[in-house]
Amino acid sequence: MKRLLRFLTNKVTIIAFITLLQIIFFVLIVLFLAEKYNYLLVVNYGLSFIMVIIVLKSDDLPVYKMSWVVPMLVAPIFGGLFYLTFKPFSQRRKIRKTVIQLDNIRKESLLPYFKELPQLPARYQKQITYLEGEGWPYFANTNLTFLPSGEAKLTKVIEELKKAQKSIFLHYFILDEKGQVWNHILPILVNKINAGVDVRLLYDDFGTSSKVKSNFKQRMNQLGIKTTIFNPLKLRFQVSLNYRDHRKMIIIDNEKAFTGGINIADEYVNIKKKFGHWHDAAIFLEGDAVIAMTASFIEAWNLYNPDKLTLTDHLPTNNFAYDGYVIPYHDSPFLKNYTTKNLFTQMLYAAKDEIFITTPYFIVDSEIINTIKIQALSGVKVTIIIPKIPDKKFVYVVTKYYLRELVDIKNVYIYQYTPGFIHSKIVYIDGASAAIGTVNFDFRSFYLHFENTVWFYQSKTLQEIKKFLDETIAKSTQMSLKDLDNKNIFYRIFRSLLVGVSHLL
Repeated sequence: MKRLLRFLTNKVTIIAFITLLQIIFFVLIVLFLAEKYNYLLVVNYGLSFIMVIIVLKSDDLPVYKMSWVVPMLVAPIFGGLFYLTFKPFSQRRKIRKTVIQLDNIRKESLLPYFKELPQLPARYQKQITYLEGEGWPYFANTNLTFLPSGEAKLTKVIEELKKAQKSIFLHYFILDEKGQVWNHILPILVNKINAGVDVRLLYDDFGTSSKVKSNFKQRMNQLGIKTTIFNPLKLRFQVSLNYRDHRKMIIIDNEKAFTGGINIADEYVNIKKKFGHWHDAAIFLEGDAVIAMTASFIEAWNLYNPDKLTLTDHLPTNNFAYDGYVIPYHDSPFLKNYTTKNLFTQMLYAAKDEIFITTPYFIVDSEIINTIKIQALSGVKVTIIIPKIPDKKFVYVVTKYYLRELVDIKNVYIYQYTPGFIHSKIVYIDGASAAIGTVNFDFRSFYLHFENTVWFYQSKTLQEIKKFLDETIAKSTQMSLKDLDNKNIFYRIFRSLLVGVSHLL
């Protein structure tokens, strides 16, 4: 009963219910007025036609243009008005302008760390050049440690938090205050505050709203944890649940940092079993590259907090040994650079021997599909690992649809992680480079969310990652076309409908 009450009183539930009422009220009013005043039908048809032209001329991706154009053409009496009502123009323009300003500040703050490019094989040098073009310098004096599970990350996080001397920055999509993970972390944070450490917490409102009580931010501030909510959910006439902050970072003393797929909740460390065994991974950084992650946190913090931070006040003081080349970076949907999508495409094309991808979802455009096909047909071994037990069944139906295009291609091997759910996000190329972060192989991560990733080359931790991937495959089952297809006509119709809106899943 308490769980039902929490669900009904949750901010997301209330907003969804009010949005539904808006739609019903809107439809009834339009139908009533159109019946009474016939000329309104002509006006609505004309408005829809104008809105179609505006959408087609916009700088949105083609797939998102179609998501508006098709409904407006199918139901022109409502389409144009729906677009004006539910497309958050003013909200997006205002935030985008601020995001661009803060991103320019971030780029300026990182300029002192740009240096001459090392002499590397051209395919890797191009990837560094691309990221530098997006304002992210490479770093050499950084040690990397691969953490092969949520349990391993939690142990390391607790160990490092206890060593903090100056600052602790936490940046998360999901934080469950009722879970054991947070109950392990919170007392350490309070002790550090009492010792004079600057502790700051930034979390996404949509991802966390069902996991914390409504006064969570106030309570954290009272404890001394400076807390900010990213993209707060509000009851407004124009509704949008896109542009969520999917990043996951802990930065300690501006010279140690964690990132990867693991949120602050019990299922990520297998205390709570929701979808079988939760398979996840993280990366721990020590050294100069943490500067870029601190800059990323500061940019996000300054977007929603009047207490502005500057990078010059948060620089590392210790030196670390060389462990390859490392570039932490982030994505922003408002910049429309699609940094990770472009980098991953570049990484896939650069492969000569083998590609490994672990992802909970696989919903991608034709460019990614064709890149994998071309590489596989050119002799590159491609291994994709997805969950056996999905967390979102509708998304899983679409994932299997996209994988059908690859499963029969020579040199492509698709596996299901048999014990449960894969949430790790890894791209591993030829034993020489890899990317670990928060990005799923889906439209939302590539185009609609704020994400962060660490790209690295020649690090000793690549051997650990390969071992981790091999162990994962040993616990997985290879999939065939039969596993990915379903001849049931009703299933196929249902799947086609889901694929039609797959860019929103």
